[in-house]
Amino acid sequence: MQSRQAKKPTHVPEQGMFEEPLVVQSKNKENSQQPDWKTLLRRAERYGHHLRQMPSTGFQSSRTVQLQKGNKKNPENKTPDKTLSQADEEWEKAWKAKQLEVQQAMQAFVPQFQALDPNAEVHIKGSLASGVKLNPKKRSPTGEPYVFNPTDFDIDAYVKSDKLYEQAIRNGAEARKAGEIVGSKSRIRAFNEIIKTMREKLAEISGNRDVGEEMYKFNVFIRTQKNVASSIKRDQDLAKKIGRNPSIGNPLIIPEPEK
Repeated sequence: MQSRQAKKPTHVPEQGMFEEPLVVQSKNKENSQQPDWKTLLRRAERYGHHLRQMPSTGFQSSRTVQLQKGNKKNPENKTPDKTLSQADEEWEKAWKAKQLEVQQAMQAFVPQFQALDPNAEVHIKGSLASGVKLNPKKRSPTGEPYVFNPTDFDIDAYVKSDKLYEQAIRNGAEARKAGEIVGSKSRIRAFNEIIKTMREKLAEISGNRDVGEEMYKFNVFIRTQKNVASSIKRDQDLAKKIGRNPSIGNPLIIPEPEK
């Protein structure tokens, strides 16, 4: 994607109300009282804070500890989503870097899928591949498309394989739609085991939201060649509608690791 000159996006200030302590003890007022912890929580949530986001205040309930254990393994502070007109060179570098990081993490799994079908291909679609969120339902208030957010994204992966699709159907798996099956529901044990391992590996990538308690959301679909061709054509048409090169609707094909 070519970078575009445009106005700079609005950034979250380095220091704001969320970084200031919620309790301020006055030295000048002898009768000042410190709010209790329930009052603090109500105030925090009113300004968008939740326990998982709050800095340490000197006390932690067992529930807080449990939430933290289920939080992201390698989190980044989520930055505001950018629109297409706000995508600059800095954003493009971050997108390409994250794209490469995911590709390298997934390469090791290509031979495992190809052990099940030598002709299988591992693809990534979505904004990680295209750089732009092509779904017309995901637009800014002004109707402009958002671009990929390297600090908050998921990985839309699938395996193109008629053989594995047919095997899953024979095993009693139900198609999500014509030519597409959710990999974890394929009833192909070896395929499911690969997905489980991938979840752990990809959860190490910062910015990936499918981690911790949300790790189960990552999946690898099994899709037929016909289904893939139809999906690519749809994404290419969506790219043209927003004035972009149709080629951004093509998926990323994950290569085998170098031998």
